[in-house]
Amino acid sequence: VSTQSTWGMQSKITKQAILESIETMKNPEKPKKFTESIETQILLKDFDTTKEKKLVGSVKLPHIPKPKMEICVIGDAKHIALADKLKISYVNEETASSFKKDKKKVKKWAKKFKVLLCSDTLIKKVPVWFGPILTKLGRYPIPISHRDDFEEKINEVKRTYKIAQKSKSVTIHGLVGSIKQEDEHLRANINTSVN
Repeated sequence: VSTQSTWGMQSKITKQAILESIETMKNPEKPKKFTESIETQILLKDFDTTKEKKLVGSVKLPHIPKPKMEICVIGDAKHIALADKLKISYVNEETASSFKKDKKKVKKWAKKFKVLLCSDTLIKKVPVWFGPILTKLGRYPIPISHRDDFEEKINEVKRTYKIAQKSKSVTIHGLVGSIKQEDEHLRANINTSVN
């Protein structure tokens, strides 16, 4: 989002401040011809990148920031049937084994998706099929069990706010929603991500 809001050095950001910023973002001077996404960017005060480790983590947001997130399931028959029912991309064992650690083929396929899930019964075969490429791309599959509620697991993955700090950067950022979301949903996601 081109609109930037700065809340100063407050430890907690008020509900009113967030709602005012959302209002500003939703009413730009020049409306865009696409749906703008909203990210938070947090400046880390007194953080020495030469001494401290890079920050990596995740936070569960109350609302899904990107409903149409590209997800693929590397699954057994049961998980493939569930993925098909929810209209989620999937790869079966036979297709996965056809990758044969081909770097170009794996890279091209994996970059189509934001998140990969894998049946826990197949997770040990992932390095055999794909080699180290998925790890290097930051797309190593999240295991999913038959005991898990499949739809809830998908929604949990979609609600996850990944904290990403670029190397030698003193900021962390992540996606919290889009201009089309309800103000209260955006406020709740922003509040959760920054507080």
